[in-house]
Amino acid sequence: MTEVHSSGCVAALDQASTYPNPKADVTPFSSLSPQEKELIREKQRAAKAKKKQAKDSNVTASSMTDAPPSSQEQDELRKYPDFISSEAYFSACPAGFFYDPNITACGASLDLIMKLVDSDEVVGQDRSGRQLRLSQFQYFVFAGSTKEIWDPTFYARQGFEGFFTITTDRGPHGGNEPLPELQPFYGVIDWCNFNDAKHVKKTVRKLSQELQPLHKTTSTDAAGSQELPAHCPYYMYNNYDIDGTFDKLDAYQKKRHGSNWLNKKYFTTMKIASADQNINFKLHTIELYDGPAGCVNPISGKTAVMIAGEIGFSIGSVYTSLSGFYDVANAGTIQLVCLGRWLEHKKYVFWSMGHCYSPELEYKRQLGHRIYPRTDFLKKLRRHRGDFRVQAAGTEGSGFMPLADKEECNLKLVLGIES
Repeated sequence: MTEVHSSGCVAALDQASTYPNPKADVTPFSSLSPQEKELIREKQRAAKAKKKQAKDSNVTASSMTDAPPSSQEQDELRKYPDFISSEAYFSACPAGFFYDPNITACGASLDLIMKLVDSDEVVGQDRSGRQLRLSQFQYFVFAGSTKEIWDPTFYARQGFEGFFTITTDRGPHGGNEPLPELQPFYGVIDWCNFNDAKHVKKTVRKLSQELQPLHKTTSTDAAGSQELPAHCPYYMYNNYDIDGTFDKLDAYQKKRHGSNWLNKKYFTTMKIASADQNINFKLHTIELYDGPAGCVNPISGKTAVMIAGEIGFSIGSVYTSLSGFYDVANAGTIQLVCLGRWLEHKKYVFWSMGHCYSPELEYKRQLGHRIYPRTDFLKKLRRHRGDFRVQAAGTEGSGFMPLADKEECNLKLVLGIES
């Protein structure tokens, strides 16, 4: 972990927390002359008009960004590369880990970190005296108590700012703790690239054939035919069995990798954050079953089983995948392709896939992801995430329909089999 002499960071944080005293010497309005009163009123009216104009501009900009991208904009989205090696990915931020014991897990610290990352200011120096900028760092470990670093609202705020948080047992707190990563590159799926991907087209064609009605010639009229409904082999839901999805994912990751970074404490933190209606954060468990959830599979005669799934979250109209599993061959691919079509149908603006390097994560490339540099990704996220503190969903007029708890995906509709 890089040692940073960052007194400038601490000073900036202290300065950001200092506000002027509202009880300083102020002349009462009633003691002013008529001319002075009118001047103040005029300034207030001008400020009010300017505020209204800014608000109207924001509404217009918001409605524009929610609209589907034009052909020219789609061409721009296709220009991003679809490949980066793991070596190039991990060498992009040479400073590695950032930790300052004075920068604790709180909103003010995140404000400071993001400001310094955006400005690319020099924040200190390493042991050899070389200047360091926060943009050179990839992982940001925050100081504080266990309660502070695992605070659900702080976790959600990190996702809101673009951090992809995993966990580590090698941090400064001496136990398992969050490891927030501000990635040097992000895997992003834009719908034009998703629908252009050969792997996606092939999977959609195969699923469409499986879900088409069966045709049977009647015995009474050889020229006639009767359509018999096909049994749908797949059913997908959002947040139908949240804890069951975690249990499946946890067992899969431990069996395959020996551990699961998205552990129980992490998942509990996500659930608590998602339950807070005042913040812009929603947990999602995407679940693929071999029959109607909670019902008997008409083919096997057994209760339907979850055969693939994932855990993710949404910030505004941006969905992010975190980790997934599958228990049946090809079920993972089917879950991802169906999810992509579902998100597009619900008007999510884009799909963030997190880590993006190959060959380890080649399957994301097959889904049509593009490699966004950090700066471009953060700009894109900020355009579509909305406000962190929310009082209502705020989706009127945009066409965006957030995934609802226990909502079932109409696979025939999202795959284009029926309108």
